[in-house]
Amino acid sequence: MRRRSPRRRQPSDSPVVPHDQNIKRLTREEIREVFALYSARRLGEALAAANRLLQQHPGEAVLLNILGAIHAGLGQTEAAITSYEQALQIRPDVAEAHFHLGNSLLESGRVDAALASFEQALLLNPNFVEAHGKLCQGLERASRLEDLAEALGRAKAQCPGNHPALALREAELLKRRGKYAAARALLETAEEAADAETLEASKYLLGDLCDRLGDTAAAFRYVQQGNQLCQKSFPAQQVDRAGYLQLIDDLAARFTADWIAQWQACEVDDGQADPVFLVGFPRSGTTLLDTILRSHRAIAVLEEKPTISELENALRRLPGGYPDGLAMLDSEQLLKLRQVYFRELKNHLEPGDRSLLVVDKQPLNLVHAGLIHRVFPRARFLFAQRHPCDCVFSSFMRAFKPNAGMVNFLELEDAARFYERTMSLWKQYLAEFPLSVHTVCYEELVEGFEETLGPTLKFLGVEWDDGIHDYIETAKRRGQITTPSYNQVTQPLYTHASGRWKQYREYLQPVLPVLLPWAKRLGYSEEA
Repeated sequence: MRRRSPRRRQPSDSPVVPHDQNIKRLTREEIREVFALYSARRLGEALAAANRLLQQHPGEAVLLNILGAIHAGLGQTEAAITSYEQALQIRPDVAEAHFHLGNSLLESGRVDAALASFEQALLLNPNFVEAHGKLCQGLERASRLEDLAEALGRAKAQCPGNHPALALREAELLKRRGKYAAARALLETAEEAADAETLEASKYLLGDLCDRLGDTAAAFRYVQQGNQLCQKSFPAQQVDRAGYLQLIDDLAARFTADWIAQWQACEVDDGQADPVFLVGFPRSGTTLLDTILRSHRAIAVLEEKPTISELENALRRLPGGYPDGLAMLDSEQLLKLRQVYFRELKNHLEPGDRSLLVVDKQPLNLVHAGLIHRVFPRARFLFAQRHPCDCVFSSFMRAFKPNAGMVNFLELEDAARFYERTMSLWKQYLAEFPLSVHTVCYEELVEGFEETLGPTLKFLGVEWDDGIHDYIETAKRRGQITTPSYNQVTQPLYTHASGRWKQYREYLQPVLPVLLPWAKRLGYSEEA
């Protein structure tokens, strides 16, 4: 890949720095003070300063745009959207504001609205390279490949030259069309991106392409580079990985037979059926199973929504907190906790959804199976299982949005330890509680579709529906799928991902002593 000295540029969520005519009552010094805090990534201070100025100067579009960027930097996507929308009500002619709104809408999964925002930005500024790139990104994630090809053609016509962001999107289109060698050549000969986001995405895509081409050494090298860039990114630096791992350890220490025996017995009958939870270690096939199940006319699936997070937060506000407060709950408190969950659940269901069954899919909710059982003692669990080496290696190879769980996949040793901790806790829950669990093995699913899904649907209490064979069309109709598997579930079932880890065995040597014993516990032979 050709190199050049990287140039400094603002982050992709950087707010609009206004010209003098854009400011009414604010001084440029006041704006620069907030922007300096934002640029230094002192986002808490920047937020406080922006809010103070807004109290003094309400209705300033410039401030609202900066506030949106600060919220976006803090991961407060909905607040960012609100700020950008308010700014655009005042100044609808600012292309950058439409662009930033589109970014936040894309982050929230509202792909159609995001695409409309990018199109509006391009109407105002047809030469806006970043907006062209993000429009193409949204179209690719929505699997609108013909529209993506058209958008790329328009982008290259409006923005001639060698733009790394456009090369990345063109390579994604080539990959989706099976032209892996051409996509690799395009990225490896393109000018290296100066902005970290594009550079990181290019490294991960090159890793995927080289893996598909059988060049394992290059694939591993590129993914390592992508992971290193991710580790240095601001979002990853803000994640409390140690706190999340400590929570897992605390739960493992707390959920013993002696402690559970101290729980206050209580019954709750609120007329609501206990939920079904789809859990599993990341990259175990949960998105594939999610897409298949939502193709059933009687099943609705929630994809990774914060239902259990809201439940956890509500418990933390009660005496004892989490997990200690579980032992102290009375019937009234349990009823209120259930109401918290079902209220949040309703927020994410389609209006008028009359599905007989709702499946709540969040893979790492298996960490909270003890909490779930306490509040929903008749809850059912679908557990997605895949060979531990494939799970861990696939997680290492994928670009995840940094959070307390996913940052553990940036190093193979960390990923293996995360698997050990998480699965040990799940095994502990299975030993201590009479959980109702049905395991769906990824390898069996891709080898025998109906043979695997028949018992699964029976466990869920629904009849067979031939519509589940149309899961690829379901995936295409869904718009943006918010997991890294979004472009895999639009393909027919394939078996080549089973046992992929063996191609990288030399790289996995340091973690095999951790993972292979787990493979044996789960019923796999070493060579499975």
